[in-house]
Amino acid sequence: MHASVAYCFLATLNNSARRSSFQD
Repeated sequence: MHASVAYCFLATLNNSARRSSFQD
């Protein structure tokens, strides 16, 4: 379960970073 949560968290961070890069 912890791994799943960590994966989701990392995926969200990656998506957020990608969005920031796209906006920039």
